[in-house]
Amino acid sequence: MIKKALYIFIGSTLLLGILFWSIWLNISSSSLTPWVENEINSNIPPIYKVKIVSVETKIWGLRIESLKLINTQLKKEIVKINEFDLNLNLLSVLFSFGIPFDVDLYNGNLEGVYRFFPDQYVKLSGNDIQINKNNFLKSTKLILSNPKLELKGKVVINKNYNADLEIIIPRIKLSGKTDDTKLPFKFPNINLSQLRVNLKLLPNKISVDFKSGGDIKAILGGSIIGNLSKLDRSNINMTLTAEFEKKYYKNLGFIKDILSGYMNKSGKIKIRIAGRLMSPSVKKL
Repeated sequence: MIKKALYIFIGSTLLLGILFWSIWLNISSSSLTPWVENEINSNIPPIYKVKIVSVETKIWGLRIESLKLINTQLKKEIVKINEFDLNLNLLSVLFSFGIPFDVDLYNGNLEGVYRFFPDQYVKLSGNDIQINKNNFLKSTKLILSNPKLELKGKVVINKNYNADLEIIIPRIKLSGKTDDTKLPFKFPNINLSQLRVNLKLLPNKISVDFKSGGDIKAILGGSIIGNLSKLDRSNINMTLTAEFEKKYYKNLGFIKDILSGYMNKSGKIKIRIAGRLMSPSVKKL
C-alpha cells in the first residue's frame, strides 16, 4: 500500500513537473520582455529607464539579452549589459528567498543574489569590468587606458533607494587635455594606482570616501546633500588631502602657482570644499 502510494506520488510529481516546464519553456519572448521591462522600471527612480531587447525562459531561470539603463534627463545610455542570467534555483528561492544572477558586463563578470523577502535588495560583486567600453564614459574621452574595475556592495530596491558600494581600480590613466576635462587650462595626463571609492547612496545624500596613489596621492571624504536629480539645488561638504609625485608636480607649469597657495609646509594640500555643488567655496585647512 505504501509502495503504491509512493509510486503515485512520484508519478504525479513528474507529471506536474513536465506540465510546468512545458508551459514555462513555451512562454513567448514577445510577451515576457515587456512585462519584465515594466516590472524593473516600476521599481527604479523615475530619472532612469530600462530598455530590454529580449527575455527568454530557460529550465532554471531567465536570460535577458541586451539590457540598457538610460538617464531620461541626460538622454544618454548609462549602462549596457550584454547578457543577464537569473537562476531560479528552487532551494535558494524557497529557503533563502533569493535568486542568484550572473551578468556579462563590459568583458567582465558581475554576480550576486536578489533577495525578495522580507526586504528587496541585491548583493553583488564584480571583477575585470572594462569601464572604458561603457559608451557614456568613452564619449568623455577622459580615460586613456583600459582599466579593469572591481566592485562589491548592496543595493536596496524601492522608491527610496539606497546603496553601499566599494569600487577598486588597480590602475588608470586620465586625460589632462582641455577638450576632455572642460577646464580652462591643460595639465599632464594623470596615472593613478590603487584607486578605491566607497559610496553610500541615500535618496537625498551621497557619502564619498575616495583614495588614490600614483601621480596624485589623494584622500577625499564627505557628502553631497540635497535633491540629487537637481544638482543646482544640492550642497557639498568634503575635505580633500592631496600630495603630488615630485616628477609630475614639476610638469604642472603655472598650475603650481595656483596650488602653492593651498599647500602646507610639508607640500600637502588640505582643503574643504563646501557650499552649493555647482559653485562651491574652497578653503585651506
